Amino acid sequence: MVEKIKNLDKKTLLYLGIGIGSVVILIIFLFILKLAVGGRVNSKQFESRLKKAAISYYEEYPDKLPKTSGNTIMISIDELVKNGNLKSLDKLLDKGLTCEGNVNVSNNNGQYLYQPVIKCSDKYETNLLYKKILEDNPVVTTGNGLYKVDDYHLFRGESLNNYVKFSDMNFQIIRINNDNTIRMVLTDNIETTVWDDRYNIQKQDSVGKNDFTISRIKDVLNGYFAGNETFSDEEKALIVPQTLCIGARNENATINNGSIECAKKIESQPLGLLQVNEYMLASIEPTCKYIYDSQCTNYNYLANINNLWTITPNSANTYQVYKIAGYVYSNNASVEAQPKFVVTISSDALFTEGSGTEEDPYIIKN
Repeated sequence: MVEKIKNLDKKTLLYLGIGIGSVVILIIFLFILKLAVGGRVNSKQFESRLKKAAISYYEEYPDKLPKTSGNTIMISIDELVKNGNLKSLDKLLDKGLTCEGNVNVSNNNGQYLYQPVIKCSDKYETNLLYKKILEDNPVVTTGNGLYKVDDYHLFRGESLNNYVKFSDMNFQIIRINNDNTIRMVLTDNIETTVWDDRYNIQKQDSVGKNDFTISRIKDVLNGYFAGNETFSDEEKALIVPQTLCIGARNENATINNGSIECAKKIESQPLGLLQVNEYMLASIEPTCKYIYDSQCTNYNYLANINNLWTITPNSANTYQVYKIAGYVYSNNASVEAQPKFVVTISSDALFTEGSGTEEDPYIIKN
């Protein structure tokens, strides 16, 4: 073979080189063209392509993004095709495949969440976490499980499949709200803190003030959300700003529907704390009436999340707050407990894997 090549004249070698070079250039051109135009895609690939198209659209029109934290807008597939950010579906999708849907774009605490929600003819559907939870936990009316209460779903009892791993931390789901957002509480141990340690005129001592709006613990919660040590920007985009119920409760109250706690509110907070009535609602013990009833620890998963501050003040004074350490206690705000924060996760959060048990928690996809 080597001898044959040596015997070829220079002109033939030149033509041979040009031919080979042309083939290489054609292959490179076709490869680049494929990258630029893209081939046909399946359902899952289309979901990813749709998200990229929405991001591209709002890079062109940033003024159309929702400006207020907590707001969500929707952009249709037709609009993305019309604007040239996405190929028409008959040219983009695999032969015979049809899909419908849109992209939800949310402003959550200044971070933007782009979430395609699609349904395709091959039975592929966007795997939303709240849908997975509802599928895995049929509504019950007795015993441990997920209850339908008014317009939301509430976990009650113990041995529940309500565990979630998020931002490499462990949570338990409290409820699924009427807008399909997911309220959940941290179960991992974190550094203890005072609720507040300011000087209180009523007590004439530095026992703290039980007004959440001016409390030290509010600053602590905001500190957990600031920066990227606890949550990345992608994870912050999944956290919906909350309206926190910060009303004071009398220890003799028996109304547990949240109306007492929600008599006073503060809006647009990224992180909150458990309401003391939520501890009561979590128990399926029928004789649990008052917050100090020892039997409220029965059949109550929240009784196992130990040594945490609630957000609820004691209405009997200006310096005590309820905390949970198995039982409910009313303590001076200046003592220390863990600020196990409550987050509200977007209804557009995606399920990755897991069955919701403590050993196999639901995993949220960033």
